[in-house]
Amino acid sequence: MEIEMTTPRAVTATLVASLKRAAKRESRITSLTYSQALEIEAQHAGFLNWHAVTELLRSGSAVLQEPLEIDPLLPPDFYNTPNDERSEEELARWWQKPFACTNPDGSLDVRCLDGGAWDRPTFYGSAPSLTAAIALADKKLRTWQWAQQQPVSTMRGDRIYMMVMPNRPGETPVTVMELESFEAANAWLTEWQKRHPPPLGSRSQWRGHQDQTLSDRG
Repeated sequence: MEIEMTTPRAVTATLVASLKRAAKRESRITSLTYSQALEIEAQHAGFLNWHAVTELLRSGSAVLQEPLEIDPLLPPDFYNTPNDERSEEELARWWQKPFACTNPDGSLDVRCLDGGAWDRPTFYGSAPSLTAAIALADKKLRTWQWAQQQPVSTMRGDRIYMMVMPNRPGETPVTVMELESFEAANAWLTEWQKRHPPPLGSRSQWRGHQDQTLSDRG
């Protein structure tokens, strides 16, 4: 069964122009290309990617809609396969696409193959109803996508590189800034976080996502 999961964000020409301006600004002050910055800004705004934004604008859709599948037929060994060993077809079908499975008491366990666990879908939590499951899936996925775009530092020689790590198997890290010291890197990261706040207003939800991933591993 497939239910539409809705993120209440209108796609207008004004929104698109705003995202383009933000992407241009990011590409000027970082090592990101304009296209890479567009992808990041689209995800920060709550969309899956820049293509989704342009398609929704072209089609006249008012909001972003993604399916939340209930009790789907999953590939063999879906819960026990390293993500980097999954086929391209499987990744295209399931990567960052939440689904829910019905429990005997009628509640729904929500999961998503999002990279939070290396060999299985991440457990987002249980919901008492379909409406609650849709809200849970939307909240957890957007929080995770925000977290994936947070730069991390690595040192090569005497230089500090701020990098955005890949969000799915087969992709490579993107260097967004090169700095001379950890002090400069910390100052740069503080400014980045000011420009890219959590989508739901609190980093505690990202910590909750991590904690649920770890408990699911047990």
